[in-house]
Amino acid sequence: MDRVADLAVEDTPEIAADKQQDQAPATTYSRDWGQHPLNLRFSLPLPFGRWYVTLVAGKERRGKERLVEERKKHPLETVPNLLFLFSVGTFTSSLALIAAALVLIHGFGWSIELHIPS
Repeated sequence: MDRVADLAVEDTPEIAADKQQDQAPATTYSRDWGQHPLNLRFSLPLPFGRWYVTLVAGKERRGKERLVEERKKHPLETVPNLLFLFSVGTFTSSLALIAAALVLIHGFGWSIELHIPS
């Protein structure tokens, strides 16, 4: 009943200002993530637009019911997630192979000579 009565009242400048202040948090999304030991946030300028990356990690404090609910809302097995994991895995594996090759080359005393034709 109060909502109906509120609609009938004309907005004075003070009421309009109060409503605008009440609606401000809804338009500026902010989430309190708390304090985490690992909190990385950055954005990537890509040819098709800027993307943000957030990695937050810490001690798990959520209950089992909430974990199940969130896993249903945000499944891991999506195409973008799998592509991201594949690309990170490929990049990491490539770095490990390069490092292993350099260690083996140096360990056996081999040298790499580059001949640049002139």
